[in-house]
Amino acid sequence: MGDTTWDDVGRRFGELGRRLQEAWQPDDRPGADADLRDAGDKVRAALDDLAEAISRSTNAPGVREAARDATAGVADALAGTLRQVADRIQRPSSGGGSGEAG
Repeated sequence: MGDTTWDDVGRRFGELGRRLQEAWQPDDRPGADADLRDAGDKVRAALDDLAEAISRSTNAPGVREAARDATAGVADALAGTLRQVADRIQRPSSGGGSGEAG
């Protein structure tokens, strides 16, 4: 086994979350929002698979609950980021003819 501790894993996931939040800023490329949604769907599916695999591999209810909570937390944060991106994409731009200064 490696030298990575569970605390290291937690820190790494925290760093990944911060980097995803930075990377998934509004993008004006055509289809960018669809790309983000697709990426989010794939990450959510992987997290669901991870939680299921952990649940199948142990009889300890505390481990099962912790796996569900941890993966649900990542999925919720991901969904929140995607909602923020979608809101920004849907917002009219400052030069978008709405007559409002932005």
